[in-house]
Amino acid sequence: MSNKTIATMIVSVLAAVLAAGQSTNNLGSTESVPRLVKFGGVVKDEGGHARTGVVGVTFAIYKDQEGGVPLWLETQNVQADSKGNYKVLLGSTKLDGLPAELFTSNEARWMGVQSEGQGEQPRVLFASVPYALKAADAETLGGKPISAFQLVTPQSSNGTATQGVLPASEQANEITCSGGTACKAAFIPKFSSNGGSASVNDSIISQIGSVVTVTGEVVGQTGFFRSGTNGTIFQATQTNSTSGSAIGGVAEGTSGIGVQGAGVTGVLGQALSNGIGVEGTLGSVGVKGQSPIANGLGVWGEADASTGTNNGVFGEIFSTTSDAAGVLGVSNASSGTTYGVRGINSSSGQFAAGVEGENFSATGVTFGLVGSTSSTHGIGAVALGVGESSTGFRLIGCCPAGVWGDTSSNAGGATALAGTADDARAIYLENNSPSGIPTAFMLQDAAGKLALQAGGLGAGNGFCTIDTTGHLFCQNGVSTMASLDTGQRQVALYAVESPQNWFEDFGTGELGSGKATVTLDPTFAQTVNLASDYHVFLTPVGDCRGLYVSQKTATGFEVHELGGGLSNVAFDYRIVALRHGFEKVRLADITERVKKLNTPLPKISPGPQIPLTRPALPIVAAKSKVAGSIPPSLSSK
Repeated sequence: MSNKTIATMIVSVLAAVLAAGQSTNNLGSTESVPRLVKFGGVVKDEGGHARTGVVGVTFAIYKDQEGGVPLWLETQNVQADSKGNYKVLLGSTKLDGLPAELFTSNEARWMGVQSEGQGEQPRVLFASVPYALKAADAETLGGKPISAFQLVTPQSSNGTATQGVLPASEQANEITCSGGTACKAAFIPKFSSNGGSASVNDSIISQIGSVVTVTGEVVGQTGFFRSGTNGTIFQATQTNSTSGSAIGGVAEGTSGIGVQGAGVTGVLGQALSNGIGVEGTLGSVGVKGQSPIANGLGVWGEADASTGTNNGVFGEIFSTTSDAAGVLGVSNASSGTTYGVRGINSSSGQFAAGVEGENFSATGVTFGLVGSTSSTHGIGAVALGVGESSTGFRLIGCCPAGVWGDTSSNAGGATALAGTADDARAIYLENNSPSGIPTAFMLQDAAGKLALQAGGLGAGNGFCTIDTTGHLFCQNGVSTMASLDTGQRQVALYAVESPQNWFEDFGTGELGSGKATVTLDPTFAQTVNLASDYHVFLTPVGDCRGLYVSQKTATGFEVHELGGGLSNVAFDYRIVALRHGFEKVRLADITERVKKLNTPLPKISPGPQIPLTRPALPIVAAKSKVAGSIPPSLSSK
């Protein structure tokens, strides 16, 4: 609510019941003056929008414009219209209304208004009308009507009294106990009858020393406990060691709140032993926490014990309905770095986790942890080891991803994504892409470095690598596999290795009168360097004097029979040429590259396993303790 809105509150104009105007001319009348003052204003939310419906508002009267403690206060549920306007009668929740003593001095009085969930707004100065409440004393003496006094008989001139009717004075109350067992020590008395001879019984309230005990149910209007100290304003302690609750709050309306707290710490629940600090049951929301301020916390759960399986916040459901959740976190912000659920852990203990998800069902398609996103640039789950890498910082958000692993560490064995298994696949990838998108894509940004390494450890094992030039290197050779016996057997075939990058081609030809011209396959010719020398190997298929090659060019060569022979024999040929662009590569030294194969892997050492035993469920064990702790008269209504 703005200062302008506060300033326009209708204070003096709507003052309702003026004491002087409501009193009668009968000096003996005992009718009391209604100490009520009309008050109107506007309620708005933090965004300046009008609030509608029922809103809890606290009205307080102060001596000063700022600071100090209230001289009087009350809380009412006001009915705000569509523009947030409301009107109330101040004092209507009090038996005696507004105390007239508030306006007996010549000092100013200031009104403070505080809507639920908000701070007190700037105070407004009272006008003169409420001070008219004190006018009721004009017809009383010491607050009592004239009928409470006996009139003195007027004297005549000769000293004798004149005749007149004297009104009877009010008789003093006579308090008697209603029975022999009533009026016990320490109990606050309760009147059991009206009139001059009132009787009293023992109430449900007793006091011994500074301890006040209420043995029954307290039902009344909304009230306030206010204190300026840093202690606990109100504390309820349940001393029963097996059952019962210290405080039970029940809202019987369709949208009420059982227990509501506001402030730095709205509601603080502290559990001793295996009890529960705060529990909410029944209704659509068990426990709700709401914070309208920056950096505030809606719900704070804290387990301070240094031993045992402790839970700061524990959520549990018994519903079998789809999408039911033990703990549900929702972030409704349309911008900013927000979290539906966030877990933070500073422990250095083995397997300590910020967030853990487990599913103990032995059947069904279940998940321990699920992350999903609807954004075309979103990521279902992000896992960072130590921190975010510069590569990840550059690429995250490029495209939708189910899981993104990243690490800023370059320590030995550091990895952004790891998969391990015993007698199973550590990682499984499958893709159904009619357009031909590859199932896996690996990219090395550093030129001339390894993009892939695969192999095994131990004697007789080795690694194959693929570098950024696309070269495949294998320590123990490159092989292929062939199926035999209609697929019943498979055998390995091995490639012929060479110290240089040779490409070869094969073909057949036939002499005509001892001569033939062979034209090279133009596609093959583009893969090799035919400008340099290439090799041709001939094999005659028939009897002849022998064959030789001449006139080698970039497009072909000639074949002749030795000794000027003129046969028409057929022949086979094999051409070997250096790969284009790799003519000078011969027995390249890859010693340093092989050293990279020995980069430290994750340390292999036996250790404790991640605990997967189902944790204790404290709320299940305590449900019978909490049930019935709310008085039956409230919970059954």
